[in-house]
Amino acid sequence: MPTSATAAATAPPSLRTGPGAIDVDDVFATPAPARPSTRVLGLLVLAATVASATVVALDPMATGQGARAILQSIADHAGLHRGVHVVAQLCLVAFAAGVAAIGARLGSRRPAIVLGVTAYLAGCGALLCATVFDGFITPDLALRYLRPGIDPEMGLHLVRLAGMAVTDLSAVGWGLQAVGIVGLSAALLANGGTDRRFGIAGLVGGIAPLAAMAAAWPVMDTTVVVAVLLSQAAWNVTAGWLLLRRSPAR
Repeated sequence: MPTSATAAATAPPSLRTGPGAIDVDDVFATPAPARPSTRVLGLLVLAATVASATVVALDPMATGQGARAILQSIADHAGLHRGVHVVAQLCLVAFAAGVAAIGARLGSRRPAIVLGVTAYLAGCGALLCATVFDGFITPDLALRYLRPGIDPEMGLHLVRLAGMAVTDLSAVGWGLQAVGIVGLSAALLANGGTDRRFGIAGLVGGIAPLAAMAAAWPVMDTTVVVAVLLSQAAWNVTAGWLLLRRSPAR
């Protein structure tokens, strides 16, 4: 007759008790999914930072005296203008994806992170609308009002209205992005350690554009735009390095 020790030794692993026992729930448990690396996304954000700065430098300015000359200048560069803004739109998508990934890794239940990601993505949406007005609607208006029999003065008036929409949408977009950056940076500061350094850099990139726009409002001159773009670039570089260096969220 087999002893209890023999029975225990010959029992299936899932039915054993004592040291070395294996829980039947562990045997049939579904393995946790692997956490993907965000290094590729970090590289994409850094590349988009360089690309966005490049297209801003390549974007042609309208010149000329009189309505027809200004519209003709816009029409002459319509293809380049559209191409520049397509690249800008792709860069915005890359920045939005990077911020969403950072938010997911920091913790989607923390209020500062939820606010930060939501505000930043809303800002990207406003800036996408601005690129549609500036890169597509404006050239279309110029081309339409250069046709024979159409008053170019009316076309120039509509182009200027489109420019006002671009200015307002850009201000809203940059403001929302800045609020989002401040929210994410606050969460990084709270984490301490290496995240604290990223949080400090993020706060600079978030507060600076808000201060520049508030000081110059309602005027959005070249100095303000350059200050905002430099601040945004500083944050984008910070976000790219954060995605490259942080370990996956726990």
